[in-house]
Amino acid sequence: MEDDKKKKRNKKKKNKQNNKRVDDALASGATTSVDENHIGDGDVPQISGGPDADESQSSHQIDVVATEDDSGVENKSQGSEVLLEETIKQLREENGSYLQKEAGFEENVRRLETENEAHIQKEALLEERLVHLKTENEAHVHNEALLEGKLLHLRTENEDHIQNEALLEEKLLHLRTENEAHIQNEALLEERLLHFRTENEAHKQNEEKLEERLVQYKNKNDMLLREMSSTEAQMRQLLDERSTFTQKEASLEKKVQQLQHDEESLVAEEKSSREMISSLNNEIARLRAQVTELEKSKSNLLEQNQSLKETISNLQVQHENHDSNAKGASEEELNSQIEAACTLVEKLITENADLVEKVNELCIKLNQSQHASPESLAIEVEKSESLEEIPIHDELIRIDNSRDMDTASIKRNFSEGEIEETVPLSLNANGEVDVESQVAVAGEDEINAGVPLADAPLIGAPFRLVSFVARYVSGADLAAKK
Repeated sequence: MEDDKKKKRNKKKKNKQNNKRVDDALASGATTSVDENHIGDGDVPQISGGPDADESQSSHQIDVVATEDDSGVENKSQGSEVLLEETIKQLREENGSYLQKEAGFEENVRRLETENEAHIQKEALLEERLVHLKTENEAHVHNEALLEGKLLHLRTENEDHIQNEALLEEKLLHLRTENEAHIQNEALLEERLLHFRTENEAHKQNEEKLEERLVQYKNKNDMLLREMSSTEAQMRQLLDERSTFTQKEASLEKKVQQLQHDEESLVAEEKSSREMISSLNNEIARLRAQVTELEKSKSNLLEQNQSLKETISNLQVQHENHDSNAKGASEEELNSQIEAACTLVEKLITENADLVEKVNELCIKLNQSQHASPESLAIEVEKSESLEEIPIHDELIRIDNSRDMDTASIKRNFSEGEIEETVPLSLNANGEVDVESQVAVAGEDEINAGVPLADAPLIGAPFRLVSFVARYVSGADLAAKK
């Protein structure tokens, strides 16, 4: 600032010195006009071409030369005096215009100084505000130490003050840069004013343009400040909206992940259910095949049972014949018949054991399937009206004792040797065999395992037959009666 003031003072001094030189030149011109015809043809260019004269005097020299050429030789002295008077008048007029310009320049300088002082006052006010803000910040710090409950609120206020301080510092820097720019522009303008004195009109136009630009820049600066405030408010609003959108996005992502997890679990359950259904269908098909095999084996057993009945009836006939011809028959024939009956009984026992093993395997598999799947399994069997309840009866063996056996002992032996089995198969309402109920009954029979092997309804039949034949042959029944 001091350097700029010194420069302005030096420029003012130079302008005053130039004005003094112009006045001296005018005074010297007046003295030359008072003198009598001492001025020759080359005196006018000396006055106009002095070192202290301005550039505008060249045009006057040309006019003087032209007038001298037109006038005669006799009127040289009078013409020179007139020219000198005219030059003096022109110089005075130019001096007045220069003085007016100088006054205008001084007014501009004063205006710029007042603006500079206003900027300095603004800086002082801003500094005072900064000091005031610093004191307020210290007071806020003390209040924070005292009031622990309002820590968050005071921190936010402190951050706001810090932001305001930063904005004020930025504004101060911006104003300083603007002030420096104005000072530089002033220096440049002064240099241009000194350099372009002859170009008055161009200089005036440039001044007007510069003033218009200054006004435009000020308006633009105000508009930019307003836009900055509006953009800051919009930025805050956008940040709030962004935070809300991020929260919504996080909640939606959680919901999508939960839905994906539910979908995966449902797909896994669907796959497992399909696998279970396929495995159960396979087991149902296998059990149906086994049921058909059991039905075939049952039919075979019925046929064998019929054949046994026929053999027993033949044995009864032979026994009756033997009783009629007891004295003539030999014991070897009786033993051969007994051996044949024993072979048949052994075959029946083996087949019965195989059938029992198959039934046990089926029961075990059904139990496993019940434990594996909680749902009840219904095995579809072709409905047969004639086989709702299948009794398997072994033929009653009636042997008349020809050796004076009492009817009571025969009835007792008959009751011991009688084999009567009834295997009921319970059916559903749809005509299907209820396998679960059969398995439950079989399980209860296994739990109540108090029946001996010979008294079992299906397995004990061959054993009872063999024991009856052995007792009959050995005569143990007669010995027990006696």
